[in-house]
This record gives sequence, C-alpha cells and structure tokens, in this order.
Amino acid sequence: MGDEVAQARRALGVGNVDEALVLLWKALEPARLADDRAALREIAEVAAAIPNNEGADLIAATGTEPSVLEWARPAAETPKRGGPITPLLWVFVGLLLLGMVGSRVYRSVPHISFPDVKVHDTVAAPSHVTLQADGLYLVPLARYPEEELTDVAAGVIKAAGAVGTMPPFPLGPATYDPSSGQFVAEEILRRLSEAYGVADGVDALVVGVTSLPVRDDAGPVTAARSEDGVFVVVSTSALGDDREARRGRLGRIILDEIEQAGLNAA
Repeated sequence: MGDEVAQARRALGVGNVDEALVLLWKALEPARLADDRAALREIAEVAAAIPNNEGADLIAATGTEPSVLEWARPAAETPKRGGPITPLLWVFVGLLLLGMVGSRVYRSVPHISFPDVKVHDTVAAPSHVTLQADGLYLVPLARYPEEELTDVAAGVIKAAGAVGTMPPFPLGPATYDPSSGQFVAEEILRRLSEAYGVADGVDALVVGVTSLPVRDDAGPVTAARSEDGVFVVVSTSALGDDREARRGRLGRIILDEIEQAGLNAA
C-alpha cells in the first residue's frame, strides 16, 4: 500500500491525475480490509490534493472527514504588520489579480471548435440531464483530454449527423475493481444512464471515453455498451501512446458504435 500511495504522490506531482487516482484506488481496499486508519487518512490526504475535487469519492470511501483534512493542513503564518501599502504596490497587486483572472478565463474557454460540433460550457458534471436532440454525445470520463474528443467529433460528424461534447464525468468508487486493477464497464454504464436520460422520440448515442483500463465479465475490453444500446464506454488504454494514432483508432471505434446503434445522420 505504501508504495502505491508514494507512487500516487509522484504521479500527482507531475500532473498525471488519472494514474494517481488508479494507484489510490488500488491502495484503498487493502487499507479498508485491514482497518488501517493511518493508511486511510494518508490516502485521503493525497486525494484531497487532486484538483477540481476529483478525489472526493476517494475521500468518502476512506471514511475520513473532510474537516479533519482541513485541520491537518499547515496553518498559514500570520504576516507581520508593516508600513502602509504604497500606491505603486496597489497597482502591482491589481495587475497581478487581473492576470490571474484572465488566465483562468482563457483556460476555461474551449479553443478548438468546428462547425456543427457543440462544445459544452465548463461546468460540473450533471446530476441528471435529459437529451432533447438526436445525435452523438461524447463524455470525457475522469480527466480524458476534452480537446482530443473535440478532434474526434469533427471526424465522425458526417456519420452521426450532430455531435456534442459533454462535461467531464468523474468515476466513483463503485466503478473500480481492486482485485483486477481495472474499472468495471457495467458500473460506468450504469452511472452514465443515471446522469443522462433520452427524451421520447430522440435518437441519441452517449459515448464515455477514458484512458483507464476497463473490463467486463469476460475480461479487458476496449468498448462495452448498455443493453439498450444508448450508452457506450470506450477505453483507450490499449490504443497506444501516440496521440495521432490513438485519435484515429478512437474515431474508428466510435464510427463502429454509431453504425451498430443505427444512429441516423439524416
């Protein structure tokens, strides 16, 4: 367990959030079975450092109160009182704040767009949304690169008729199987079906994409679909590390799912 938590810290340090999440989920089950409170708290502390609150499910699974984690953080030192702030310093502080706000706004706006490909506004994952229009809906699972899905959308829009990218969707604890170190397709599909409904008469296909390994009852899979054919989960973990090659393979997989679903592009 200690090695996995240490590896998760290192992965988080270099910005690899997906790897950190997988390692922490792996460490969680042995710690829970052993009722190792110290280990569970350590896992929770690393999860609390994951941005955008993506470690919330992990923290909840450890049983650690978020308030305890807040108290565990080092208190900020009280600054010593000095002389009054000069007008020049106020100008500097104002420019700094303006730059920070501008940077956040720039990062929040999708910069890759195509005609007929609707890119979502940057908001939290939905609790439940009813889809009202025909077409393909692409959902980045965990921290799958949204710009990569936007690129893929442009390549499949002729087959789908209309494509929309949805907000990032977190993978909760129920979707992870510690015994295999993989995520469970059935649970991911269940979560997607709980988050997205389809209005009567609407012909929609919802495809969730993750870079994490996924399995079904038979073993590892690249794609799995719900019984009604409305929801699909695709794992790119076996599609290689080359971005362009992976994007091409992902596009072909999604085209195949569009054909199997009988999505009407007319």
